[in-house]
Amino acid sequence: MITKQPALTTLTLLGGMTVLTVSACSSFTTSWQDYSSTAGKYSISMPGVPKEETKQLPGLTGKQLDMEVAQLDLGKEAFMVAFIQFPGDKKLPVPIQTLMSSAIKGAVTSSIKGKVSDEKETEVNGVSCREFKATGKYKSKDASMAGKFCFSDNRLYQVLAMGENTGKPFDEKATQFLTSFKLTNKS
Repeated sequence: MITKQPALTTLTLLGGMTVLTVSACSSFTTSWQDYSSTAGKYSISMPGVPKEETKQLPGLTGKQLDMEVAQLDLGKEAFMVAFIQFPGDKKLPVPIQTLMSSAIKGAVTSSIKGKVSDEKETEVNGVSCREFKATGKYKSKDASMAGKFCFSDNRLYQVLAMGENTGKPFDEKATQFLTSFKLTNKS
């Protein structure tokens, strides 16, 4: 049985280990393409082809957790979907919205050293999610981040867009990216 504090700590840790980064190099493209993950059971539209990788994260029981990541870095903007499958019991000791809110704050702090400016409960295909917007700094430049975290069948999804504060063009891309996220096979 998982206790309240370890579960909250795990999701906060995982939110803080978000791997979204914006680098100085650019693989500029404006062609939106559909991307889907059979293992992740999701689909999304991205402004290019993402790089796929698996990151190992520490779990509470000492066993490593795999974070499957699809990330597209366009230089001043980056788009990412990641998911982690948690082993074991599906019962959570605290409300999922509380856990996702904590994970969001960890992701924002670690990625852009920023603060969440707007956060709300939402859903995707009937699955509990939490959307947010945030601002902060990345490599001393003003940055924006928008995303949603969803939890379904013991799986945490992180869907994130981050970029330099360039205004409307980034906001429109982030909105298109986030609204295109769909769960394709939920139990």
